[in-house]
Amino acid sequence: MDKWTTDDIRKKVLSAVAKYTKNQEAWNNATDNTRFVGDMGINSASLIDIVLELEDTFGFDIDDQEVKRIVTVGTAVAVLEQKLTAAGRMASA
Repeated sequence: MDKWTTDDIRKKVLSAVAKYTKNQEAWNNATDNTRFVGDMGINSASLIDIVLELEDTFGFDIDDQEVKRIVTVGTAVAVLEQKLTAAGRMASA
């Protein structure tokens, strides 16, 4: 995909998280405030796997400081959106 929308990013984040979540209800009803560890029951090792999958999907590295920010669906989307914007890969609103 050449240009990404916020909705596209959110869908990719939730897709990456799907196989690791231990709380299907939280995943089904996920909002920007849904926490990966606390709400979805994802452990820290799985969170790293999710980050690696997102790096492959979007084609860039997510550094350690950015990884530390990724605690909710919304923060994951924000980190990815920021990187895609910097790379000129976000779709115009």
